Amino acid sequence: MTIKSSAVKNYRVDFSSQNLGRLKQGTDYITYYIKATAITGGNIGLVGPPTVAGYVQLAGVESMQFNKKTHKDDTQFYIGIKMDPIAGEFYESGSYSDILTITFNAI
Repeated sequence: MTIKSSAVKNYRVDFSSQNLGRLKQGTDYITYYIKATAITGGNIGLVGPPTVAGYVQLAGVESMQFNKKTHKDDTQFYIGIKMDPIAGEFYESGSYSDILTITFNAI
C-alpha cells in the first residue's frame, strides 16, 4: 500500500471489514488477520504504535495516525493477511470472501 498525503500533515488510515475480519461463504466463516508493516524507513510521522502493527482481526475499525507529510517518494507499507485454522476444524470447500475497506482521513 502506498500513501501520498500531498500537503496534508495530519491524517489517519482506517481499516475495516464488512464481515468483521471473517471470510464468508453462506453461513460459514473463516477468521483472518491483517497487519501493516512500514517499508519506508526513517521518521514517517506515525503517532504511537498502529493498531495494525501486529496481526489483528478487524472486528472493528483499526487505524494508523500520522502527524507528518509523506516523503517525496511516498510512504509504503506491506499489508499482510493470514488465517490460523483451528486444529481439528474442517471448512466447507468453495469461495469465501469479505470486503476490506481502507480509508484515508485528513484530520
